[in-house]
Amino acid sequence: MSSNTPNLGLLKKDPMVDGNETFNIETMLNENWDKVDEAVGRTGGYGVTTQPKANEYEVNLKPAPASLSAGIRVTVKINVASTGAPMLNVNGLGAKPVLKTSGSSASFKQDGVYTLVYDGQAFILQGEGGEVGTATAADVLAPKTIGTDNGIVTGTIPTQGNQFKSGLWSNPDGDAYVDTYVNIDSGFYPPGSQVTIQAHDPDLLSGNIRSGVNIFGVPGKPTVVDTADAVLDPNMLVAGYSGYDDGVKKAGQMPNRSAENNHMPGLESTVWAGDRVFIRPPHGFYNGSTWVTTPAPTLKPENIPKDAAILGIQGTLERMTTAEKQAIANEITAKGVWASTNDSNAVLAQKIGMIKTSKYAWGSLNASEGRVYVSGVAFRPKMVKLYGQYANVEGRFTACFLFDEPIHRVYGFITPDTTSDGSGMSGFGRALGDNPISNSGFSVYNYNWWNNQIYWEAWGH
Repeated sequence: MSSNTPNLGLLKKDPMVDGNETFNIETMLNENWDKVDEAVGRTGGYGVTTQPKANEYEVNLKPAPASLSAGIRVTVKINVASTGAPMLNVNGLGAKPVLKTSGSSASFKQDGVYTLVYDGQAFILQGEGGEVGTATAADVLAPKTIGTDNGIVTGTIPTQGNQFKSGLWSNPDGDAYVDTYVNIDSGFYPPGSQVTIQAHDPDLLSGNIRSGVNIFGVPGKPTVVDTADAVLDPNMLVAGYSGYDDGVKKAGQMPNRSAENNHMPGLESTVWAGDRVFIRPPHGFYNGSTWVTTPAPTLKPENIPKDAAILGIQGTLERMTTAEKQAIANEITAKGVWASTNDSNAVLAQKIGMIKTSKYAWGSLNASEGRVYVSGVAFRPKMVKLYGQYANVEGRFTACFLFDEPIHRVYGFITPDTTSDGSGMSGFGRALGDNPISNSGFSVYNYNWWNNQIYWEAWGH
């Protein structure tokens, strides 16, 4: 029984069955040759392309196809890589587009060998490995590759690690939050990666933050304070210094008096009698080393009573208390001139001068060689009284002498005698030569005196 080959469908005879059946040229030979020729025609051939102009390729296959029919297979080696949509002209049968199975233009690389099948309109590229997606290099992690309509493509997505990015301010809304944003670098961030976002503000400095406040970890400067509760009057601040009041810087206007004068004259002064002295200083600053002064030309020791001190100045002025003045007035009145404490010191002095008095002095000494010598008396004696005790047994005596000049006689008496002419004077001399006087003293002789204690009194005019 006859049969057909599986690929080309060629007719075969089975000798065991068909025996010597007559050989049929038409079926056994011609039809089989047509089938072989048709099969060979569909397999096409192989050739190396040429390129008369960009992206237009020509090839001459062997065996050469008589025409382009759907299903013809062509294998070509590309001499120059394509730069656009390629066209292929096989054995001069007409240029046809070369497409991928997706319908897009194929892409040739130099020396690449490609198998194409003609579908009646275009040559379709074979052997692309099935369907491809739409991913591009920018969609694939580097350095991984992916098959595309354009062939194997290397991914360009970088693998990123920890990053430090500068953020941008975006509308602070007053709710203690500041929204920031950054442009993150494209790429793949493995798990655990960290991106630090820094929102930069050049004014975020300690010097711009109030003391006691911390903003994003920046503490306030101790000298930056809220001055709303302060009161600063420039007239109360020393010139050359400044301060802040309600956020406004104010320059001091108060004069520095200590820098002007360490003995600053006061504007005026007053005294509370028996209490204190007041000096009003001019407005300004005093550093504690400056004295405020007022003229006091009569504030001298000689103008202050010696038993008083004023502001540390001890007086030297002699003065009379009321009691002392009363005592003096009483003594003056007792001498026959009326006086009282209502009299001034000058009037009292005048009244003392009005008192009639005699000059008087007194003293004592030891007689030497029977004579008493007295000197240093403030006046010339007129009358002298002597009393004491003799060296002999005559006992005590009292003798008075009246120096009568120019009579040159000495008149006197001595108790208990009563003579007045000098007789019985127990050894006293009678003449001025025995008992001389001087302007400041006198001398009396008595031969009974031998180192006796003699007391004397003297009067003058």
